[in-house]
Amino acid sequence: MLTKFPPTQGLWELPAQDQLQPCNMTEDAFKAAASALTGFNESSGKVTQPAVAADGGDVASTVNARVLATANVAPVNGGYSTTTGVGRWVGTTPSGQKVLLQVTAGGTPDAATVSLKCDDALVSNTLFDVMKKGLSA
Repeated sequence: MLTKFPPTQGLWELPAQDQLQPCNMTEDAFKAAASALTGFNESSGKVTQPAVAADGGDVASTVNARVLATANVAPVNGGYSTTTGVGRWVGTTPSGQKVLLQVTAGGTPDAATVSLKCDDALVSNTLFDVMKKGLSA
């Protein structure tokens, strides 16, 4: 006897951030791919990270942990660096499109700018909202 599962239990119903697959990319390849994706393919904005400021902990560890807990992506050159104030991560969608995430430190320890780029504008917007919530948690 075959059991039918409701559509909400199928793979196609996984959130976009859980459908991503991490992939390796060099810093130069990231910059080249990012420069090609602009306009509708890019979502960016400021995010407040209250927990980083509140616990006075290591900003790099906190940002890296939050990004990796929020989406299935791979860090570029180790992810976020307090030396440069920039972190980059890469993933691919099930259809093979690259998803590029960059977090840049703001003027204060608890602020940052998030930029997410993808060939698919809808995926870009959806993942940006998810990342913004994940980094602000």
